[in-house]
Amino acid sequence: SSPTLLLIGITYSLEMKKISLASTAVLGSVLAAKRYQNHNKEIRHKMKELAKPYPRTLNEDLLIDVANTAPKGKKTCVIIGGGVAGISSAYELCEKGHNVVLLEKYPETGMQCSAAPAGGMQRSNPTVDASMWIAAVESITGIAPFQYFRMNFWETLTDPHFLRWFAGFTHNSAIVSDKEHEHYQKQLLSFTNWSIDDIIAIMKTEDLTDVTGLVHTGALQLYYDTDSLAAAKKKLSVSSNTTREVTVMLSREEVLAMEPCLAHIAPDDGGGKGGDQLVGGAMQTSAASGSCLGYTNGMMKVLKEKHRDRFHVESNVSVVDFETEYGKITQVHTSRGTLDVPVGVEVVVAAGSWTPLILRKLDLYCPVYPMKGYNLIVDIIPAGLKEADFPSRVVIDSFVYSSTLNKELRLASFGEFDGWNTAPNPPLARDLQRQAGRMYPSLKQALRSAD
Repeated sequence: SSPTLLLIGITYSLEMKKISLASTAVLGSVLAAKRYQNHNKEIRHKMKELAKPYPRTLNEDLLIDVANTAPKGKKTCVIIGGGVAGISSAYELCEKGHNVVLLEKYPETGMQCSAAPAGGMQRSNPTVDASMWIAAVESITGIAPFQYFRMNFWETLTDPHFLRWFAGFTHNSAIVSDKEHEHYQKQLLSFTNWSIDDIIAIMKTEDLTDVTGLVHTGALQLYYDTDSLAAAKKKLSVSSNTTREVTVMLSREEVLAMEPCLAHIAPDDGGGKGGDQLVGGAMQTSAASGSCLGYTNGMMKVLKEKHRDRFHVESNVSVVDFETEYGKITQVHTSRGTLDVPVGVEVVVAAGSWTPLILRKLDLYCPVYPMKGYNLIVDIIPAGLKEADFPSRVVIDSFVYSSTLNKELRLASFGEFDGWNTAPNPPLARDLQRQAGRMYPSLKQALRSAD
């Protein structure tokens, strides 16, 4: 990790504000080197603490027993993680005739990020380039008026995994050529497009559109100055490797005719603009949205009923460590005992932001670093609110995403680098409530009475 630490010593300039981090590099190197020595021990201890006690231990021969029932020519797979990715993987494998054992850390599936999304399903990806890197650093350092990115500097700058990840982020944002950018964007967009098509097809095939509240009402990006609106129009006139959305530019009048509630957006001191400053929008007409929690719960019922002979799930199970031999996993140590992994059984890690910690136990690096998101969910009817006061589609106002799903208003914003600490930061939670009240004034009374 020593070469990545040198990255912190780079002197760079942001809007003529020169920031020298050479002294930080020395201190960071010492702290990170010391922390790295005990990092695996810390992670193992943290994951053991997260594991909830459960009265029944796992049968160590579970995987052997399941593998013995696999049809000829089919495999047995262990999937670690029961969110959207893990559940979808289990479904696809079972549909192809393979046996699956799903290990979920919590009492039910979909209880982490899959429980509270708000951005919807858009066939587009953010452009990872120098402008994005500068915007992220400006936000982290407080230069930007609206700080979308926040950082716990002690937790991150002393974490070798973060430093290695940030080195990759910097390289891919500011150093790689335009041709490489185009190649990466095409790959990522192809995967995004396939995954959305696949999940929507599953929901329709298994009759989950009602339980997920699936809608195809699109996504609306708001613009508050003519320069940004003109730049968005120009971007539409050239071929893009970052989106496959059919996008239509709208005037202010067309935006408000589509979503009258947006006229009531109020400005604030943090840089948020008001509805009277709105100049137009960009409407992604094919974007969809739905409840991820409804999806994971619905898929669990489908798997248990449709594939009960080949699908097995064990909840309240945290993976603690692995044993390997000749590059193959032979045992999985969990909070509820050890599972023997026979030859031919495959292990799939789909644990979201916890994936890097799990793979590190196998000396594998996963280029993912967790960004803690903040989400606010309001039950519209019980709170005595009117559905007309809220949007019928995903609305993107700067870095605040809002949508209405199954009579619930969902707002999501902020990205906080805080290691693998899942506890909410109270000031950020209050900031999100303030943004919610700014965008939708009828929420203010409900937010004042909320915990």
